Amino acid sequence: MRLLFFVVAVLLSLRGLAPATAPMTVKDRRIDGADGVTEAEILGEVEKRRLLTAIDAQAETTLARAGMSDALIGKLKSGNYVLSGPEAAAVQRRIADQTHGG
Repeated sequence: MRLLFFVVAVLLSLRGLAPATAPMTVKDRRIDGADGVTEAEILGEVEKRRLLTAIDAQAETTLARAGMSDALIGKLKSGNYVLSGPEAAAVQRRIADQTHGG
């Protein structure tokens, strides 16, 4: 019985890790500053998780309106934090599979 409880607890905790390790998007509440997250925390999270897509003009406008500094937007736009094409495609496939019950 204890083993079953342990296995269930581990599985539930692993399930909770997926969003924290998934690549970020502009809509991610950790990047848009909506949760009162500092720019240093945002950059640290982006360095760890990376961005799913590059910051385009629309994303730049969204981030600026959310109060992000031009300096941080510039760092994010540099491309240094964006997944490669094959990495992004793999993530998008995984998201699609989860969405469609695969």
